[in-house]
Amino acid sequence: MQNRQVARDRRHRRVRKKVRGTAARPRLAVFRSNKHIYAQVIDDVQGVTVASASTAEKSFSGATGTVDAAKQVGKLLGERAKSAGVDTVVFDRGGNRYHGRVAGIADGAREAGLTL
Repeated sequence: MQNRQVARDRRHRRVRKKVRGTAARPRLAVFRSNKHIYAQVIDDVQGVTVASASTAEKSFSGATGTVDAAKQVGKLLGERAKSAGVDTVVFDRGGNRYHGRVAGIADGAREAGLTL
């Protein structure tokens, strides 16, 4: 089990070498735990979180560890980012495979009108 975490950390560092968020195109970062999924739109130049959403919010109802929940979080994040003036983002999958809940976040964000 430890090797899986080490491999994810290595992938995350490798991806983050290339992926940087700017004011014009911030980074959509995804963190996935066993129970919840979290997503943030981050401007790395300023060091500011522009928008965020997660299944751990009190306003979120329903199952939290599913692909449908991830799509809802992606839609919510997309709406919050659009209201903050962000149209395009660069996707940071956090070392996770682009599959399941991580892909669900991206799909929900696209449905809300963000360009990945």
